[in-house]
Amino acid sequence: MRKIGLSLAALLLLGACATASQQQLASHDGLERMIRDNYRTYALEQNGLCVRPEIGIISRTEIVEDNDQELVVRVRHTVRGDVDSDPNNIFRPVKSCPTFGERVFTFNKSDDGLKFASMSGPNRPGVTFNFNRTS
Repeated sequence: MRKIGLSLAALLLLGACATASQQQLASHDGLERMIRDNYRTYALEQNGLCVRPEIGIISRTEIVEDNDQELVVRVRHTVRGDVDSDPNNIFRPVKSCPTFGERVFTFNKSDDGLKFASMSGPNRPGVTFNFNRTS
């Protein structure tokens, strides 16, 4: 019974952190969607074994930089996706790969709004970020 109480308390704390982070992201129009979309498009987790990772719960955000040219956001989040245990076997077993992650996302600012520029951490093979900075 004590484990259930501690687990419930941890979930409530995570939910409170997630709510505060969502409020911070909401201050920039479309930012959370851009973070989730670009993570889904470019990220790898667990040394490439976690295929098609997605951000689950955003538990913490930190605005690292916010100036006229760019917005830099550190995001702590849960990861959900599938583990590909043997990429050479088309009949391979697939299992879940829940974990926590932290990434830093950089967005360039322009008159048209925010534009994704880069993301820290491991990315899919062949991905390089060579987006032009706005002036």
